Amino acid sequence: MYRAMRGTIACVRAELADDRRRRTIRLVRVAHAGAWVLLSGAAQADPADGPPGDAAAERVPPSHRVNLRIGLASSDQVQRPTVCLEVIAVRAISAEACGTGSGILHSQVGRQIAHFRLNVPLVRRATWGGWGSVRAGAGFAEMEVGEDRPGFDFGEPDQPGSTAGPDGALSIQWMRTIGKGFEVVGTGTIGLAWFSGADRLALPQDRFQPYASFELGVGW
Repeated sequence: MYRAMRGTIACVRAELADDRRRRTIRLVRVAHAGAWVLLSGAAQADPADGPPGDAAAERVPPSHRVNLRIGLASSDQVQRPTVCLEVIAVRAISAEACGTGSGILHSQVGRQIAHFRLNVPLVRRATWGGWGSVRAGAGFAEMEVGEDRPGFDFGEPDQPGSTAGPDGALSIQWMRTIGKGFEVVGTGTIGLAWFSGADRLALPQDRFQPYASFELGVGW
């Protein structure tokens, strides 16, 4: 019986190690894809390639107050896209919520993380064709491995399906006007969330959860 228990523990550890490797590979792929899309959009850096009017328009900061983006995140194992809703207040400070929409858009059960952050711009400057910014974000995240239920459990989870904890992130955002009152918005994010109750979930997880995400959408 002792040997059987040791064998079971070894199998569980091997599965957890494989899961960590898969998440690391997914994180690198998402970060690479997001960086490639954002950099390719901003790489047209020679003003001589475009008319003077476009260069003048670049110097006007984006004016939209709300943007909706869709993309993918390394932290999610459900077959659902990540959806971000961002509301911009004064001086480009914004509040955003990102996740798969569990409990609202779908009821699929699986490992997924929702993020609720306040973003503050560190650098903003005009790039050829639009505006780019580097932002710091802080807030909290909720990790789910089971059925979604109302509310957030910080610390030791009251239910084995989800837990919440602090979340910090660094993001690059690029925006370009595509019509009167509308702008295309691309955002790449890397971050780290910490869940003190992650190891007490129905499917135990690491307390530290690094992630990368990329979304593309429209602001108005």
